[in-house]
Order: sequence, then C-alpha cells, then structure tokens
Amino acid sequence: MSVTTVSPKGGLQGPRPPALKIGMDSYKIKKPQSATQAIATRPPPVVIHLKSPEIIHTRPQDFRDIVQQLTGKPKSLAQPTTTISTAPHQSKFGRLT
Repeated sequence: MSVTTVSPKGGLQGPRPPALKIGMDSYKIKKPQSATQAIATRPPPVVIHLKSPEIIHTRPQDFRDIVQQLTGKPKSLAQPTTTISTAPHQSKFGRLT
C-alpha cells in the first residue's frame, strides 16, 4: 500500500483502498433455462388482413418514387394555402407589426 498526500483539489487522502475483484462464485451464475424455453415455445403472432394487400410490381430504379407517391401527402394538401406577406400590417390595437 502506498500513502498518498493531500491534493489541492481535495482528492484521495490516506492509504489507497484495495482493488475491487470479482469472486469466483460470480462466474457460476447463469440464467435459468425455463425462461428461455418459455420464449421459444411461444407461437408467432398471426396477421389478419381485413382486405388483401395491394401488390404493386415495379422496377428497382422506380421503387423510391413509388414509395414516395404511396406514402406522401396528397397533391391537394401539398400546395400551401396561405401566403406570407412581407408588408407591415396594422393590428387591431393600432400598432404596426
């Protein structure tokens, strides 16, 4: 053991504590087999479709465009409906904003 001195930052004082070690009994700990067997015997989930999924045939180079068309916003919502004015307007309190 080495004796340490007082550091200006208030660090370790006195003899150094012994290093932490893992006991040999800790290496023998294992999960019980029944927990892993219960997960393995669970049946897979069943997917029930209310209607048959649509099948779309496409070329690899068109795949991204098709996905964006099917999952994107409809064209009626894609166009902004409001306009942004840069001219100052008068609020109901008479101030320019």
